[in-house]
Amino acid sequence: VGIVTADQTGNIWLRCDSGLTRFNTNDFTGKYFQQSPFSNSFKLGNVTDIKNVNDVLFVTCDAGLVEINLKHKTDKLLLSPSSIHAAERIPFFQKVLPLSNRHFAIGTNIGLLLFDENTNNISFYH
Repeated sequence: VGIVTADQTGNIWLRCDSGLTRFNTNDFTGKYFQQSPFSNSFKLGNVTDIKNVNDVLFVTCDAGLVEINLKHKTDKLLLSPSSIHAAERIPFFQKVLPLSNRHFAIGTNIGLLLFDENTNNISFYH
C-alpha cells in the first residue's frame, strides 16, 4: 500500500501494486479494483500515484494516465504510455500533477511529459 487520498464521501483511496483499493471509513469496508472501477474496460496494473481534484482522481499506472470521476461514476484512459512517440522507449508513468484547464505534468522514468488533453499535444523533456 502506498499513496493515499480521500474523497468527499468518506472513502480513502490507496495505491496498490496491482490496482486501487477504496476503503469506506463510514462502515469500515474495502473494495479492491484491478480494472477501471466504473467501466471495467481496462486493467490498471501497478498504480504509482493518485491525485484528487474535486472528487476526480487522476491516477498514473501501467495503463497510463487515468481519470476517475467519482461524482459521475465514470473513468477513462486519458493517455497511454504506448501512444508517446517522442521517446526512444515507452515511458513508465510515475507521478502526475494536474495543472489548469486539462493540462497535466507527468513524471516518467525517462523525463517529464506535459500533456494537453484539449489538443492531445504532448511535449517531452528528457
